[in-house]
Amino acid sequence: MNINYRALENIPIIDIIENSTVGLKLIKNVTKLFDGNLLFNNSNVFKSTLKKDDFSGAHFIEMKDENLLNDTFYLPFKENSVTAMELPNTGAINTFVTARMNGCSFYICRNLFTKKIVVCHANALNSSMDDIKSAADLINKPPNWQSFNTQKSLARLMDIFTVKYKSKGNLELLRSLYKEEYFNSMNHASNFYYRIKSIPSNDAANFVGGAIVIGFREKNKWSFYYQSVMNTNNIRQKEYRLNYKIIESKKFFEEI
Repeated sequence: MNINYRALENIPIIDIIENSTVGLKLIKNVTKLFDGNLLFNNSNVFKSTLKKDDFSGAHFIEMKDENLLNDTFYLPFKENSVTAMELPNTGAINTFVTARMNGCSFYICRNLFTKKIVVCHANALNSSMDDIKSAADLINKPPNWQSFNTQKSLARLMDIFTVKYKSKGNLELLRSLYKEEYFNSMNHASNFYYRIKSIPSNDAANFVGGAIVIGFREKNKWSFYYQSVMNTNNIRQKEYRLNYKIIESKKFFEEI
């Protein structure tokens, strides 16, 4: 099954899976192209299909490297870093996905030098201002809690663009997507659990879910959607079958 608008509205998508070939290619690209906190790369192009997980009832995006059949740009994440990709406004490949987000920030910018869209995936867990050093430190924080360092990570990206193009102002921010928005309805995880058993207050530690960001290009213009999902069973009860539900599916940016 291909990724499309209808799938985003009707099918819970929980993750993006890389096969071994894709994984090796990503590692090579990160090693070759990583520059400071920025991975600037538009060569991660793969064939993507939606696969159903019979146990959870959800789907995942499977990515394979199939050369002439490749149809999707893929932007991975790198821990405590910003990854970025410049998307072309022409060509045969017109779909974009990034790694699942459950705390990261996503930025859509325009490179004023090339006039192309630049997408950025900002991952930042370690932050002295938040005193968040590991997943355990998220206990008692709601699922939509956002790291200060993640929210401020775009400033690092701006600095790198300044160096790359040897002048300021070459990167224009068009849209920011923070955790507070894509998990807006999940300020308390139990709001969306079926009433099987109550769960403790450490929602962030027990929360199972995430958001997938997908872009489509039509008539040389990019539009971006996010889909937020979560498990609707009590995840502490191992005997229960996982059952994912779409919490929100939304177009959050359209290029003009």
